[in-house]
Amino acid sequence: MNTFKAGLLSLCLLLLSACSTTPEPIVKTVTVVQVQKLQPPQQLMQACPMPAMTVTTNQDLVILIGELYQALATCDFDKQQLRDWVAEAP
Repeated sequence: MNTFKAGLLSLCLLLLSACSTTPEPIVKTVTVVQVQKLQPPQQLMQACPMPAMTVTTNQDLVILIGELYQALATCDFDKQQLRDWVAEAP
């Protein structure tokens, strides 16, 4: 009988030892968000040159119109490079 009590007590202790109260380690995931502000190249941010406007005759006006078209084409080329730069940025 004494052996039976000792065996029963050992069995109870064995069963109770399976229920431990140690918590599982908590794993926290930390996410860091970084924002990068990309700047276009400085040569593309310069102002477009404006042709000098000294118009006194109709011939000067025709010349000025040609210079304005050339300045517009140059400025549009810069803006196209900006669009290309934005398209290739990650």
